[in-house]
Amino acid sequence: MILSAYAILGVLLGLTFWKPRISLYLFILGAPLLSVYQEFRFDPRVAWAGMLGVRAWMPAGPGGRPINFRIAIAVAIFFALSAAVLALREDTIPPDDARSAWIFAACLLTGALFAFAASRFLGNEADAIRAVFFLGVSELVVALFAFWQAYHLFIDDGYERVGSTLMNPNFLGSYMNICAVTLLSARKVVDQLRWRVFLWIAACFGAIALLLTISRAGILAFFVSLLLLWATAPGQLRRKRIALATLSAVALTLLLGMALRTYRAEFSTRDMDERQQALTEAAQNMEDYARYEAATYALKEWSQHPLVGIGFGAFQAVNYQNNGIYANTHDTFLQLLVGTGLIGVVLAGYVIGQLWKGLSVNGKALFIPIVGCFAVNSLFADFLAQIEMLVALTIAYLLFKRQSVKPVS
Repeated sequence: MILSAYAILGVLLGLTFWKPRISLYLFILGAPLLSVYQEFRFDPRVAWAGMLGVRAWMPAGPGGRPINFRIAIAVAIFFALSAAVLALREDTIPPDDARSAWIFAACLLTGALFAFAASRFLGNEADAIRAVFFLGVSELVVALFAFWQAYHLFIDDGYERVGSTLMNPNFLGSYMNICAVTLLSARKVVDQLRWRVFLWIAACFGAIALLLTISRAGILAFFVSLLLLWATAPGQLRRKRIALATLSAVALTLLLGMALRTYRAEFSTRDMDERQQALTEAAQNMEDYARYEAATYALKEWSQHPLVGIGFGAFQAVNYQNNGIYANTHDTFLQLLVGTGLIGVVLAGYVIGQLWKGLSVNGKALFIPIVGCFAVNSLFADFLAQIEMLVALTIAYLLFKRQSVKPVS
C-alpha cells in the first residue's frame, strides 16, 4: 500500500510539473471523492495541492498570470500565525484532537494552494471554462452516486440521508448547491449551445441530489441563490432587485427552515412506534441544542482570546474539555473567529476584499449568487476544511474574473 501511494504521488508529481493545467483539471475531478480515498486509506489531495503550489511559483507558461504578492503575503501571514497559535495550544488538548486540528489546517492550506495554482494556470477565459466543465463532470459523478445510494435505501424501505462520496449529507448538500448555482451562472458566459445544455443538465442533477440529502441549510441556500440569480440577471447589479431578494431570503430562511425540520423529522420517524418517534425527536433536539451551545460557547472563548483565538481547529476539543459536549461551531465565520481571532479575521477580510476588487462589475453581479450560496451554507456548517467546496468557489471566481464577453441572459 505504501509503495502504491508513493507510485501515485510520483505520477502526480511528474504530471504536475510537465502538464500543470491537466493536473489542475484532474484535481477538480478528484476533489469530492473522499469515500474513495478513505476506502484506500490514502488521500493524495494535500500533497497534490502542494505540488501544484510549488509549480505555480515557477513560470506558468503561455497565458499564465503574474503573482499577486499582496494576497500571497497576507495568506502566508495568516497561516504562519495560525500555525504558531496552534503549536502553543497543542499540549493542552488530547493528541488525537491536536492531530485533527493540524489536519483541519492542512485542508484549508490545500484549498489555498489550489486557488493560487488555479489563478496562475487558468490564464484566460477558455482555461476557466474548461475548469467549469470539469467541475460539472465531478458534480455529475457525485450526484449519480447519490442517486444509486438513494435507490438502494428506498428499495430496502430504510431511512438514511444520502452522503454520496462525501459521506456527510450536509456536506453533500452544500457541495451540490454551490456547484449547481455555479453552473447556472456559468451558462451566461458560455456561448456554445451544446455546452450550455450540459451545464443545465449538470445543474439539474445537482439540484435533485441536493433534495435527496434533506439538508436544511443546503436546500435553503439553493433557494436563496435562485433569488440572487434573478436579482442579478442579466449580469447586472440591480439594487431594487437585490433588496427585494434579500428580504425574501430572510423570510424564506425562517419559513423553509422550520418546514424542512418538520418534514425531516416526520420522514425519519415513519414506520416507528411512539417510543421510537419520541427518542428520534429527542435526538434531533439534542443535536440542535449542541449546535446552539457550541456557537454561544465559541463566542465566550473568543472573548477571552480576542486577538489570535484559541488555535485553528482546536475548538471542538476545548468545548469537550470544558463542557463535556464534543461539538464544533457548525459555522464557518465563528470557526474562523474563535480559531484565529481578530487578526485572522482581518487578514481573511483583506484577502477577500482584494479578490472582490479584482472582479469587473459584470463579474461581481455573476459571482453574487455563489457568494450568497456559500454564506448561507456557512451559517449552518464549517467549510474551512472542505477541500471540494474551496475548489468550487475558486473555479466560480476565476470564471467570472477571466470572462471577457458580455454576459447574456
